[in-house]
Parts: sequence; C-alpha cells; structure tokens
Amino acid sequence: MTDAKKLIPFVIFFVFFFAFLGLVGQGLFFSSEENFDLPQKVEKRSSHISKPSLPSIPLPIDSNKTKEHMIKTPLEVEVEGKNTSYSEIEKSTAKVVVKETEEEGTKVENRVVRIEILPGKEIKLKPNESQTLEAKAYDSQGHLVDFFPTWTVSGGVLENEKGQEITFRSEERSASYWLRCFDAKSGKEVLGQIKVEASLYLSSIKIEGPDYPLDSGENYRFKARGFDQYKEEFPFEAHWSTEAGEIDHYGNLSAGFKPGKFVLSATDSHSAKSTQIWIEVAEKLSKIEIEGCRKALKTGEAFHFKAYGYNQEHNRMKFRTRWYAEGGKIDNHGYFVAGDKPGRYLVSVKNFETKLRQKTYIEIISRMITCPRCQGYKRIKIICTTCNGKGKHIKNPEHKEEDCYYCENGYVWGECAHCQGRGQVER
Repeated sequence: MTDAKKLIPFVIFFVFFFAFLGLVGQGLFFSSEENFDLPQKVEKRSSHISKPSLPSIPLPIDSNKTKEHMIKTPLEVEVEGKNTSYSEIEKSTAKVVVKETEEEGTKVENRVVRIEILPGKEIKLKPNESQTLEAKAYDSQGHLVDFFPTWTVSGGVLENEKGQEITFRSEERSASYWLRCFDAKSGKEVLGQIKVEASLYLSSIKIEGPDYPLDSGENYRFKARGFDQYKEEFPFEAHWSTEAGEIDHYGNLSAGFKPGKFVLSATDSHSAKSTQIWIEVAEKLSKIEIEGCRKALKTGEAFHFKAYGYNQEHNRMKFRTRWYAEGGKIDNHGYFVAGDKPGRYLVSVKNFETKLRQKTYIEIISRMITCPRCQGYKRIKIICTTCNGKGKHIKNPEHKEEDCYYCENGYVWGECAHCQGRGQVER
C-alpha cells in the first residue's frame, strides 16, 4: 500500500502530460505568427492580431534542433462565450518557431535551404585547364551547413564527384557544359555553366571550284573556306593568285586564252596559310580552215573535204563539225558526192560550241562532153566500101562507071563508134 501511494504522483503527472500533448496536437495553445523562445521553457510572445490570449504551455523538446512546426488544422477557441473557429480570426495555418538550446559539446545541425557554387555559377576555362569548385550550403538563418552533395557535369573530367570540393578538367576544344550540385538529404540543387573558350586559329583552307575545264574568256567565281583546329568554319581574308587568267581579291577569275592546266592558290593574308588546286583552261576554237578540192568535180564524182581547227595559240585542235553542201550530198565526216547538175556550189562547215563557220565553193562539171568525132550528131560519114569513096563503081558488063547507089559521093552515114551513137563521151 505504501508503494502504491508513492506511484500516485507519477500517475497524475503522466495523465496531465499526455493530456497536454493532445491539446498541443489540436492546436489550442498556439496561433499563427506566434513565436515562443524556449531556452528552458516556452514563453508566448505578444501577438499583432486581435485574438483570444492563450496560456503559455511548455512544449516537449525531443532534439537539439531548430524546427518550424506548421499547424494546419483549424483551432476551436472560446471567444466571448461563443464557440468560434480559429480560421475566422486568422488563417488556419499557425506557424510556431521553437528554438532549442544547444547542449554543451553538441553541434546544431540545420536544414539546407540554399547551395552556392564557388567561384560562381558561370565559369570560363581554357582547353585542358583544371579548376577547383567548392559548394557551400546555408540554412534559413544564413549559417553555413555541412552537407555531402553529388556533382554531375555534361562533359569534361570530374574528379571526386562526392564532396564539397571537386576538381574539373576541360576538354581540348571549345565547348559549353552544364554543372549540377545536388543535396539528396534536403532535395536542394544548384545549376551552373562551364564555358571552354579556345584560342581558335586557321588550320586548313578549302577551295571550291568547277570540276570541268574553263573556256577561254569564261568568268568563274572561286570560293575559299577556312576551318579551325576543330574542323569548324573559320573566317579569313584570302589572297588569290593564278596564271590561268586574271583573278581579283574576291576570287572572280576571267580565264585567259592560253589553254592548259594551271595552279590556283588561296593564301590567308594574316597567317600565310595557303592551299592550291589545279584548274584547266580548255582549248578554244578560234579559226577553221577547209581543205577543198583544187579542181572541178564531175557530176557524180566523190570527194572528201577536210576541216582543220586552230586554238587561241594557233595550234591545231580537235573540234566537232557539222557539214553543209549544195549541188550534192555530204555527211558529217566531209564526204561529198556531186550531183547531176553542173554548176558552182557552196560547201560549209560549222562548230556549234563557238558558232564559228567556214565555207568554200566547188565547181561541178558534167561528166559527159560532146563527142568530138560526131559533134553530137551521133553519126559520122564513112567511106563507102563499095566504091571505096569514089562515088562510082563498075557494075555493068561493058565496064562502064556508074554512080554508086550505096553512098553519096563516096560516103555513107553510120553510127559514131566513138560515142556509140550517144553524141557524148566522158571526159
């Protein structure tokens, strides 16, 4: 019985203690924007909002931390004898800040609300350069907080990915990377950017030109493209030079009249970087000559005409021809067959690329001429074989001469053996 009496005070204490905890959970002792400083006990500060005053009740402290208690349940309070909801007096959320004492030898651990990257969120580096990065975390009071972040970066080399201090090494080219520092415990993160700016220089030059020979006098604009060490296009001022013709500083070439292959070069005016290509200036037909016949052609006779082309250097060159002829027929190789009508006719050759044309004339004569023996009469006088051209012969027994009745004056008409009675013979 004596032992039971000793337990009564403890039982009463725990009953009141748990009753207090239940009241605190229902939000009957705190209102919005009321702050209580509790070095050893909780004291209520004056409120700026007119509402029922609440008694100061100590809160349980379960750790040496500063907490923010958000009470979102509407509080039921007694105001002037009426049962009124606390939300009618103020918003239903009451914020209670409880500052707890720091026990001796124990460090206060605050929640991370902000992370900062040093030397800054935007970092500029050179290619293959290393940089030490440091992350600092702060609580809601602006105090430094120890934390263990996780680092990620979109490129480059990252050493010691976990820890507040890391080393980053860039690649050997210009680039831009994003950087992320993340605290898994608080869910806070900060993003940064690393820009790698290299000293670019002209590494190579490419000349863009035609893939066909240029004609003499033809105009063409060449283009020179520069590239840096990373194969990216790099602007530069080109100086042009060639013996293929005249070229200006824009790359406009007017091909000369000398055919052949020539070197064309483009040189950077500042770095003396240069490149060159071969270009060809084609032969240009500047003159055509026809090798014609030096005598007249007979009707029906064939002849091979020849055309010779000469370039701008007065050297013979090949070219495509197209032949035309009057008074006969001619093919594209220059083979001509004279017609049946004698006369003077035109023969010409043309090149469609240059529009050059050359012509000559040919005389066509008849293959047949008047028979020189019969003079075209087709008959000739032949000595009469009966009278031997005497015109008389002895036929009677008396041996008297009489006129030859086979001829006339000793001749008879017969077919011309020279022209076979045609009156014409070939030349």
